[in-house]
Amino acid sequence: GRPQGAATDVYGLGVVLYALLSSAPLGRLPRKPAEHDRVVAARLERVDFDALGSRSWLADVKAFIASLLSFDPASRPQPLDVANVLVHVAGRCPGEGLQTWSARAVQATHDALLQVQLRRDTHEQLQHRGV
Repeated sequence: GRPQGAATDVYGLGVVLYALLSSAPLGRLPRKPAEHDRVVAARLERVDFDALGSRSWLADVKAFIASLLSFDPASRPQPLDVANVLVHVAGRCPGEGLQTWSARAVQATHDALLQVQLRRDTHEQLQHRGV
């Protein structure tokens, strides 16, 4: 029954990030603010990050996700701040950067769409000729 907005989207991102990192859904949470935030923190503590090894930034990741999942919308980070954190983290990840990947993916999608349109145009021309 609360108004929807950017804070709701930030919360939703927290749910998705939790699921990605834990390989499990966040599940139902208490509706009382203090209890909600306590349960979120406890669930984040139970996430098995052993595959990542001993990383000094794990506590920061848990705190960031907890902030996204804060019961109080006013306590959640602003969308631009979230975007800045995610861009910073993405820049530190190994492998192809997001800009390179997305440029390649967009070009591949564009090329595939052109092929579909070419086939459609050819099919229509053949139908028009009665072939």
